[in-house]
Amino acid sequence: MSVVNLREKTIHAKVVYYGPPLGGKTTSLKYIHRVMDPEGRTRLISLKTEKDRTLFFDFLPINVGRIGEFTLRIQGFTVPGQVKYLLTRRYVLRGADAVVLVADSQTRERESNLASLRDFRENLALNGISYDSIPLVLEYNKRDAPDPQDVDEMDRLLNDRGVPRFLTVATVGTGVFEAFASVAGTMVRRICTEYRIDRGEELGAGVEAALRRVSEAARASGLRAEPDGSPGGDVVLEEKGGTEGTLGPEELLERSLATNMRVAELLTEVHEARSELEARVAEVTALQSVAASAAATLDEDRVVAHVVEGAAAALHLGHASILLRDEEDGSLRERGVHGFLYDPLVASGAGGAGAEAILALLRSGEPVRITAEGPPGVLDAIRWREPSVRAAVAAPLRVRDEVRGLLVAYYVGGGLGPGPAAVRFLGALAASASVALENARLHGAVERMNRNLEAKVKERTKELEAAVQGLRTLDRLKEDFLSNMSHELMTPLAGIRSSAEILRTYAEMDPAERAGFLQGIESEAVRLTQRLQDILDLSAFEAGKAAIVPQAVVPRELVQKALDRARPGFEAKGIRAGFWPQSGLPRMMADPRWIGRVLDHLLENAAKFSPQGADLDVTVEREGEFVRVTVRDRGPGIPEKDRDSVFERFKQTGQVLTDKPPGLGAGLPLSRRIVEKHGGAIGLEGGPGRGTVAWFRLPSA
Repeated sequence: MSVVNLREKTIHAKVVYYGPPLGGKTTSLKYIHRVMDPEGRTRLISLKTEKDRTLFFDFLPINVGRIGEFTLRIQGFTVPGQVKYLLTRRYVLRGADAVVLVADSQTRERESNLASLRDFRENLALNGISYDSIPLVLEYNKRDAPDPQDVDEMDRLLNDRGVPRFLTVATVGTGVFEAFASVAGTMVRRICTEYRIDRGEELGAGVEAALRRVSEAARASGLRAEPDGSPGGDVVLEEKGGTEGTLGPEELLERSLATNMRVAELLTEVHEARSELEARVAEVTALQSVAASAAATLDEDRVVAHVVEGAAAALHLGHASILLRDEEDGSLRERGVHGFLYDPLVASGAGGAGAEAILALLRSGEPVRITAEGPPGVLDAIRWREPSVRAAVAAPLRVRDEVRGLLVAYYVGGGLGPGPAAVRFLGALAASASVALENARLHGAVERMNRNLEAKVKERTKELEAAVQGLRTLDRLKEDFLSNMSHELMTPLAGIRSSAEILRTYAEMDPAERAGFLQGIESEAVRLTQRLQDILDLSAFEAGKAAIVPQAVVPRELVQKALDRARPGFEAKGIRAGFWPQSGLPRMMADPRWIGRVLDHLLENAAKFSPQGADLDVTVEREGEFVRVTVRDRGPGIPEKDRDSVFERFKQTGQVLTDKPPGLGAGLPLSRRIVEKHGGAIGLEGGPGRGTVAWFRLPSA
């Protein structure tokens, strides 16, 4: 029955609670209902007969919330345990994605449990569902009974598949939610496998972790399934008698159940639509209040009070705060706190535990959900100060492109955490609050701005002068680049053209000479292609369009291939290349194509600057969690002042037409971008007269 919408990232699934009469199925479902929805926004819907108050089935929509990229909704059903409702059980079990088999731990119910298990397996088979593969957990309920069965004996009789089983007391919720979390996680993993959704194991584990956190909060509050012994506002659908006509009893029952199940779903949709509408009204009211306060006052204190109270009221929360950045040191300061004596985010960051994470939130510029999944360490730091907080949403207070502070809403107690709607609303409220707070701030700053006008003019003048100087520098760089480009491109083109003219003029040329000229044309064409390819690749990296696919590679093999490619150039200058790989090297994470380019550039530079007949050494060694590759030549070396500049694009030492080495100055800049894209680093060492040591390191696999 599972329905997966990959475009909208939603998963709808069905979980059925099955077991003997009065075993605790409905009580378990009611406890889950109260945990997931403590405010009662959704209703548990029951269908009952006209003459017998025995339950046909119970239907409960469970909004698990956002797990990774997906929103998970589960329909929970229970079935009647009485023998006379066999067809009902069979029909409700149809399309089940997972089952919680609830067994009665009382000794006298031993045979009833066995009969229910046989009935369960028969109905699965009749519905075309495999007993061996359907996600299943067992609840051994009523463990608080005076005469509970031995757990090992129950396992022997009921748990032939060896699935997870939980010892439960449904009336107080003991173990109930843990069983639900387990079966939900297993079910999500199977759905991901069926629909070929990546990270199925991660999503399943995320479901279990999220549900466990909700369960812990509910258990801490002492939640029970039915605290007052009443249905708690549940919706009951009455099954009325009538004339069967030409329909048989089984078909009539099936149609009746289908109709009532659809009615239950429609009622749920109505309740959800009503809750959604009420939430939107509260949000609009809060936004209007902030807008009204902005129009009515320029008092920052009043604006802050309106915002934090409006956020708490619209989201049905009791805790919210506004944090503003200090103009002097940039740190976060409390400006308004609702529900707490001190804001726990700032209080935790003041001691250093969450300071870096808080600054990261400020830099993000978008609303952020603070949960156990991340940002790392932030929720732990908050809960160190306020253990009751289980989640939060932080929205930036932005003025133009600058983040001036945060509007934070805290989720305390049970229920679901912040969903996408809450995040969107808090972002909209923060945007309105930013305007109001900025108006108030500007009103107080007008006189100071007037007094400091002359200083500001001078400051802006300096900025303009710096900008002009920057433009002049760019213009000079442009001229150097064009000169370098024309020189580097015209040289191979001239060689190609002259060789082509000779070949055309001397048609009767010796074959060996002709082959030599053709080889020259090919070499110059390759050289020209490489220059242009370096420019194109460098542009692709700067535009974020270059694709890198790291994989675990053997460093020795990657370097050896690059040395083989460089061998003709080494032999032309009589260079002796030594290769010294360390033994026992781990694999490293690298895209062979791109890292091969880096090695080619480093070896080409080493050959270019090495004197005739010099030695050249290449080493590969382990460096902590990285693998380091080093190329050492015996050339003139690079002055320390030029070591960083040669990594700038098209930057080379020397004059273009006199002592500049061949090349466009794109090799090292391209190499730096490739290595850094892999999560590594690259650098140069050595100095004048001592040769050059070029190295890079990449993470080991």
